[in-house]
Parts: sequence; structure tokens; C-alpha cells
Amino acid sequence: MTLALRLKICCIVCALLAVPGLCTAGIVVSDGVCYRILSGSGLTAEVCGFEGHKAPTAHVRIPEKIIYHSRTYTVTSVAPGAFAEQGAPRLVSVHLPASVEAIGRAPFRSCRALKRITVDAANPTFMSDGFVLLTRDRSEAVCCASALPRGTRIFLPASVVRIRAYAFFESNLASIYMPGVVHIGPGAFAESALANVHLSTTLRTVGESAFRGTHLSKIILPEGVEKVESEAFAACLSLQQASLPASLRVLGNEAFAGCTRLRHIVLPEALTAVGAGTFMGCTALGRIDLPAALGTVGRKAFAGCTQLSEIRLPAATSQLDEQAFMGCTALKAVYIGGETANIGFQAFRDCITLQRIALSGRSTLGEDAFLGCIRIREIRCRGRQTFRGRADIWPDEVLRQATLYVPAGSHTVYTGTDPWRNFWEIREQTPETAGESPFDSGREKATAAAGQEH
Repeated sequence: MTLALRLKICCIVCALLAVPGLCTAGIVVSDGVCYRILSGSGLTAEVCGFEGHKAPTAHVRIPEKIIYHSRTYTVTSVAPGAFAEQGAPRLVSVHLPASVEAIGRAPFRSCRALKRITVDAANPTFMSDGFVLLTRDRSEAVCCASALPRGTRIFLPASVVRIRAYAFFESNLASIYMPGVVHIGPGAFAESALANVHLSTTLRTVGESAFRGTHLSKIILPEGVEKVESEAFAACLSLQQASLPASLRVLGNEAFAGCTRLRHIVLPEALTAVGAGTFMGCTALGRIDLPAALGTVGRKAFAGCTQLSEIRLPAATSQLDEQAFMGCTALKAVYIGGETANIGFQAFRDCITLQRIALSGRSTLGEDAFLGCIRIREIRCRGRQTFRGRADIWPDEVLRQATLYVPAGSHTVYTGTDPWRNFWEIREQTPETAGESPFDSGREKATAAAGQEH
């Protein structure tokens, strides 16, 4: 479920609670703001939205007490998405009473006119500088007013160790300094105007969609970061440079998907998997340095990377999931170093300029793994034994035009086994025809080769 859909569901639930006549039991309206009664014994209530979705005024002041059926209830919380949706554009300021002790996710989503969030000085849980709402102990950034002045820079105190989910979502924030932050929550800066971020070595995790759709041109994750979750930097259309630390262990699905200006990235040596769609649609990505420990390339991990010209998969790579490199239309050479790599369904589909492939004869090829790769001219297998597979795995054009090179002494093995027997030309490699083995190249050689091409 996407970030936008989750937020929408949350806001719809709150809106339904606020509609007069739809769910009137336990709902009280005061000055156009709806409150839901949380308990009969504790006598507490929660802010859950505007009456009829319309902000009664641009300036909302939440009371500490409300009256429902002649009983007084203390307002102790603000529901997720409470002030979002239709009433949001009119809201300019919000004041929270001393009694509020809990605030849900994205309470001011889409409040693009919101300029100030203030809190009663006696509130023991929260405080505010007018723009950013913090916990009283200054350990967490809770949320932010969206309509910040253009070019606003925010300097969080070093005591702030956590950015809550959606805290700066859709805000006008331009730059932020986070000297003590350890965890950045889901959607924390998503769809905001953020162009510059300064992180410290305290950072350990970057949450799902944390920087999705921001204006960052570069991101340097400091040493110490261990986890970057799904879609963390997806759709950052200005992102040109990304530096990942050696400490990184997890790179989530679609982490950089749709970053159309990202040109080069080096994956840290400890990384063992590239998740589904991690770099999908990175149309400017011309070079990727893969770590020696990389075992798995996920579904559509590099699909649509139309500037990649060469891929060297290390010996540790045993799994290429379906459509991993589909539509890499500039790809000319693929070197698969593993002895038993499993190449998934349509893994290289429509790589229309692919000419050279090197792999172990024991690698398995999924259905239509090279569908549309009609320009292949050379396939080199290094295994003396090979697998049996469907006769139609290779396109007919490849069977007619490509030369299959096999190890000396294994000609009979290949000519007697599907799908290899269908190649029109099968040659045994000799010292004169083999040349330098494409499997001997490490990261340095792969990097140099890529550099020569660009």
C-alpha cells in the first residue's frame, strides 16, 4: 500500500467520524471542530476533524475541555489526519491546549496555508517554536507548519533523535540540519520542497518514503546508516548524486526508483541484495558498481535504466529475479560471474542493443529471459556441464546469428542438450579465441571499463 493511499484511508476514517448524522454517537462539535469521545470513565476526547470538512475559521484554537451530554471531557489527543483534506486550504494557525498528550500521524496533511502551530506553555508533552512541534524533552520532531516562508532553514537541536512519520510532509522547508537524529520516520519529508539536508553519524535508519518526491540534488548518507527502507528517495527528480556508506546492510524496494537524473552509484561491499525496483526508471544511470557479496538482484531492480551499457555481476550473484534488467536499451554486454546463477523470467527482456553475454553453462534461464534481444552476437559459457531447458528459450534471431563459445572438450555436451543444440554455430574456446576471461574482472576493472565507455 502506497504512502498516499495509507494517508488517504486514515483521513477518510477521521472525516467519516466528523460527518454530522453519520456517526453522531460519541461525537461533539464545538466551534466547527469535531471531537470524538474516547471513554466514559476517563472522560477524555480526541480532535477528529472539521464539521462537514469545512474549516470554520482560518485560526483554530483547541479548547482544553468540551461538554458532551452535560459531562465535561478533557481533550487529550489529535487524531491522524485530523485537519487534512477539504478544510485544509483555509487553515492558517492552530493552537493546542496544555491537555493534549498524543498526536497522530500527519494531522495537518495538505494544510498548505498553515503558518503557525502553537502549544500552551503549560503543556508537559509538547512545545513549539511556532513552526515545528517538538516533544517537551526535545527528543522528537512531531510535525511542522507547511506554509513556511520560502527558503526556510531549520536547525534542530542536537537532542532530537527521531523525526516522526510525516513530520515535514508537503512542507515548504528548503533546508534542515539534524545533528543528533538517529531515526527518520516514514514519509518524514515526502513531497516537501526540501533541497538540502545535513545529516550526522548518529543516523541509523531512513524510513519508508522518507524523502520521496523532494528536491534534493544530492544525498550523502553518513557512515553508521544501516537501513534505507522502501521508496526512501523514490521520485527525487533532481537527485544527481547519492553516496551510500559501507555500514549499509538493507536497501529497500524502489529506494531510488524514478530518480531520472541519478548518473552513478556505488553500492557498499556489505550489501547482499538489491531489492525489487530499487533503481527502476533511473534513466540517466550510466554506471553501477556492484559489491562482491551481492547475491540477489530483485524484480525490476534496474528495469528501464536506459543508459546502462555494461553489467558485471559478481560470482556471489545466484539470483536475478524476473525483469531485473528489462528495457535497459543501451545495454551491450552482460557478464554473469556465478557458477549457478538463476536468471529469471524476462530478466533481460527488450535489451535491444545487447551483443555479448558471458555466463556459466550451469546457469538456468527463465522463460523469455532474453526476449527481444535480437542483436546478440556472442555468448560465452564456461561450464563443461550444462543444464537442460526448453528449446525456445533463446530468440530465433539469436540462434541463427550468435556464436556460442563453449569450453574445450565440451562441444558434444552442448550440441546434445536443449536449448544449446539449436545454435547454428557452436565453437570450442581455445587460447586464441578465449582471450581475457570476462569472469576475472573485479570491481576495479568493471569501473574502469565503464569509465572508458563514457
